[in-house]
Amino acid sequence: MNFTALKINSAILKQAIRDVGSSDSELKKNGLEYFLSDDFLKISQELGIDSGGARKNVLRILEYPQLSRKGISDKMARMVDKRITRKANG
Repeated sequence: MNFTALKINSAILKQAIRDVGSSDSELKKNGLEYFLSDDFLKISQELGIDSGGARKNVLRILEYPQLSRKGISDKMARMVDKRITRKANG
């Protein structure tokens, strides 16, 4: 996979993570649906991410109070960035 495709796929994944942490119920619903989709499984495979573990961790965002969810989802998005940087460099 080329670098541009890696960046696009990581952007999709990061937005879905942020959507799950959103206070907007429609965004949250869409984010959760994404993590149950075939698209998520495909992108996870392409990025070398364990889809089951990622799904489990994303769903755990919902266990926290709304005020904490943004910080947690942002932290998870940064973890995706680190993963992509490692994949792109080697």
